[in-house]
Amino acid sequence: MPKEPLTIKEQDTLLKAAEKYGDYQRWEGSEDKLDTYKAIAFMLDTACHPSVLSDEKHQLRTVKEKGKIYIEWNRPKKKGHDAFTRIRASKRLVSWVEEFVALEKPGYRQFYNHMLRAVAETITDPSRGLTRENLSPLAIRHTFAVNMLDRGVDAEAVRQMMNCSRKTLEFYSKYRRDMLESKLDDIDW
Repeated sequence: MPKEPLTIKEQDTLLKAAEKYGDYQRWEGSEDKLDTYKAIAFMLDTACHPSVLSDEKHQLRTVKEKGKIYIEWNRPKKKGHDAFTRIRASKRLVSWVEEFVALEKPGYRQFYNHMLRAVAETITDPSRGLTRENLSPLAIRHTFAVNMLDRGVDAEAVRQMMNCSRKTLEFYSKYRRDMLESKLDDIDW
C-alpha cells in the first residue's frame, strides 16, 4: 500500500514530536546519532531520500549563490548522463542547513525509517498519517510533492526536484486540496 502524505496538521505534530524527541540514537552506545527535528524538517523541505543522506556517493552539498543557499545532490545516471537535484533551502532550513549537510550522518538508510518510527511511537493518539505503519521516508516524499503542488509550483518542476516519473507525480496530484475542492464544486456540493 502506498504511503499517504501528511496533512499540514500532521506535519506540525510530527515536527513538534521530533523537536521534543531530540537526538535519535538507534541503540545506546552507537555513534550513529542525529537531531530528529533537523533530519525530518530537511526531508520534508527537500524530498531528499534517505539514501542521499546515508551514502556519500550522492555528494550531498550546499552551494551559496546570490545570497541564497541551495542544496544539491547527485542522483543516479538517467539515460546515460549525469544528473543532480538542486533545491533552494527553505526559510525553515536556511539557518542550520549548511551545518546539517556537513555533518557525518549514519551510513545506512534504514536508520531514517527507524528514526521516523521511534518519533511516531511518542505521538499519543496518532492520526492516519502519523501511525507507525504510514510514517516513512516515502510518506515524507509524498508530503513534499503535495505541499509543492498546493503552493502552485509547476508540476514539471516538482517532478524534476523529486526525480520521479510523470505517473508517480500523477499519484501525488490526487491529494492536492485545490483538485479536491474542484471535484466538490463540480457536483455543486
